[in-house]
Amino acid sequence: NWSTRERNLFNQIDTEIGASNYRESKAKYSVAGDSIYYLSDRSGSQQIWQQTDERVTQITDISSAVDDYISVFNGDSLLFVSNNKLWLQAQGLDAVDLNIKITPVRLYQADNQQVLLSAKVNNVHQLIRLNLKTKQWHVLLNKEVNWAQYISQDIFITNNATGQLEKYQHGKLTKINALPSLTLQWRYFWRADNQGAFALYFQDKKLNIWRYEPLNDTAKIVGRYDINALFMTDYSAIKHHMLSDNFVAE
Repeated sequence: NWSTRERNLFNQIDTEIGASNYRESKAKYSVAGDSIYYLSDRSGSQQIWQQTDERVTQITDISSAVDDYISVFNGDSLLFVSNNKLWLQAQGLDAVDLNIKITPVRLYQADNQQVLLSAKVNNVHQLIRLNLKTKQWHVLLNKEVNWAQYISQDIFITNNATGQLEKYQHGKLTKINALPSLTLQWRYFWRADNQGAFALYFQDKKLNIWRYEPLNDTAKIVGRYDINALFMTDYSAIKHHMLSDNFVAE
């Protein structure tokens, strides 16, 4: 079984999100408001659910399981992957198949209508940036990636197969000098703090949480985690809270 938790990194207190006997995973903070989204199979197949305060609501209800999702249009809609297609669901409406001629693999990041994702295009793995309004996309890499974050027009971040960050600048790999030799624990997220300053946040295998600024190549440790918060699925630099997937032994 898997559960999703929120950790307050100031006091190391964990709160279980959508607590149930079912499988919960991939929790993310709502772009607008204090809600938390997550995937759960409590209704028979994996769908998107939402927790606001103590109230839990099923958001999607389609015939096939939801594999991945992300908030788009500044939190007004959810983009999700189901049955190898991209679907868009606006608040209060049914999901719509976008009918884009790609096979989505994983959703990484959204900035209003721009979405960073990996997909198969003509059966070739690519890292692309998709405009949801025009349904046009720009190819960043012609290869399969595990995760990625878009930093600026010139810079994006991926990682290699052994868990080290890779920085692409102007389409070419660039050395990261600010970080020691470390291995990623899981995902990493480009997030803004209370002053509007963006940075990349991630966990390493030594239980540290890092803040890395790719634009000026500086980094520092900003927190710690433990076995109760193993796989970070989202991070709030404003609250200094994180969401995580956690295996629950039966």
